[in-house]
Amino acid sequence: MIATAATAIDHSWHYAGWVVLDLRLLIFLVILACVGSIGVCLVLVKPWRWVVAAATFIVSTTVLLTALLILFNGIAGYPVFVIERFFTFP
Repeated sequence: MIATAATAIDHSWHYAGWVVLDLRLLIFLVILACVGSIGVCLVLVKPWRWVVAAATFIVSTTVLLTALLILFNGIAGYPVFVIERFFTFP
């Protein structure tokens, strides 16, 4: 019963792929985003409250890391993430 139900399901839309990750560049970009976020916190958060500083740090780190990944992957031509190839997955 289960075997016939499994063969009746269409698996032609399942895909997988090999993704290559440059860890040295990713770690460098994370450190660069954290240092930039500390600078943003020091400039923007003047009445120093740790809740505001933590929220500013988290948001600025996310924005800076996303911008750096887009910059390096797309514009600079030195990719952090590379999809090597796609293939069907049974």
